[in-house]
Amino acid sequence: MERTLAKLVPMLYEAATEPEAWPVFLDALARRLDGTAPGIGLIDRVTQRPVLDQSSGLDPAMQSRYREYYYALDVRRAEVQRRSAGTVVAGHELVPDDVMLETEFCNDFLRPLGIFHVALALPFKDERLIGLLRVARPRAARRFEEDELAVLRAMQGNLRRALELHLELVQARDGLAIGDAALARLATAAIAIDGWGRATPANAAAEQLLAARDGIGIEGGRLCARDPLEDARLQHLLAEALRATQAVGAAALVFVKDSERRPYLEPEALRGLFGLTPAEARIASRLGTGIALSQIAAELGVSLETARTHRKHLFRKTGVRSQSELVVLLLSGPAAIPFEEKP
Repeated sequence: MERTLAKLVPMLYEAATEPEAWPVFLDALARRLDGTAPGIGLIDRVTQRPVLDQSSGLDPAMQSRYREYYYALDVRRAEVQRRSAGTVVAGHELVPDDVMLETEFCNDFLRPLGIFHVALALPFKDERLIGLLRVARPRAARRFEEDELAVLRAMQGNLRRALELHLELVQARDGLAIGDAALARLATAAIAIDGWGRATPANAAAEQLLAARDGIGIEGGRLCARDPLEDARLQHLLAEALRATQAVGAAALVFVKDSERRPYLEPEALRGLFGLTPAEARIASRLGTGIALSQIAAELGVSLETARTHRKHLFRKTGVRSQSELVVLLLSGPAAIPFEEKP
């Protein structure tokens, strides 16, 4: 399980910040569960329209037909959405297979696609949106079993946080409505571009990246790459973005990741992100750098038993089950956690 999470969680957060990476994560999850036709979505509870709709292995025309007509007939989807956030369930637990086989949705939509069994996770649910993850199998295959559903349960906390991060970045990209506090939490450098193409670092990560003058910088007020070929591609993408927005003020945000940047976990930022106490945040920061719990207890002047109690609270607040899962969560890319060079 820990090896599975170590592989899937970074892919998940990559997809949350780079939408084109969703199929990579979904395909990897489907392979782990021996499934097919994986998908993830965020649905507006009022309009019942998708805010996020990503899948892999499905004909786009069938996806369109699902949204326009079959969504309302998907009885398993309707049933799981009544459940509480954190639910993970196999399709037959929602609607018996013999009942499902008689539905229009099954005969006219699932059957042509060659799928029937599903595993469903509901990682996110509030007064406005519902998040839903799906992996399917053919009718002739076995149902999803408990050990496979356990993988989805172990990922629920990360799925929820990834969807929340996706929503923040969608706001930033579509309306630049992301607040300074949200941008400051990002490990990814964010650079604002105005309608005249002038660039300004939008968070501390961007300031540090630009100061390093390693591969990318701002010259004459404009964002540019050091490599001529990369710069030509960057300028083309910026021109396309500005042409699409036609804005005069803040028009676009460019997100840049530094693959060579060494992470350091700032305790105060962890407190705000996960609702930790000061003591819990100090322990989380050190655990994320690989320090043994016994050494952390000695450094902080507390007993090992006290440190273990704090670690137990960390597991509960972050939605993980083990120390290795916690470390993966804290270090898995731009997961809304500020990473800085350790002083």
